[in-house]
Amino acid sequence: MRQTSIMAFESIQEALGKKQRMVLDAISSMYCPNNREIAEYLGVPINTVTPRVNELVKKGIVFDAGLKEDVVTHRMTLVWRSMDYGAV
Repeated sequence: MRQTSIMAFESIQEALGKKQRMVLDAISSMYCPNNREIAEYLGVPINTVTPRVNELVKKGIVFDAGLKEDVVTHRMTLVWRSMDYGAV
C-alpha cells in the first residue's frame, strides 16, 4: 500500500464526527454487519446507525459488501465493510 493512500485515509478519519467514528469502529470490528447488528453491538437505536453508515458510504470509507439474511428479522439486508487500510 502506498504511503499517500494511508495518509489520505487517515486525514479522512480525522474529519469524522464522534458517531461516524463509533459506527466505523463497529463495522471494522465485526464481520460484514448489517445496520441492525451494528445498532445492537453499539447499544444504540438503529436510526442512529443508518444515517452514519450512509455518510461513511458517501465518504468512500464504508462499502456495500452484499446481502445476507438477518438472523432476527429473516429479511435480506445489506451488509457493510470498511476500507481495509490496516488497523482502523
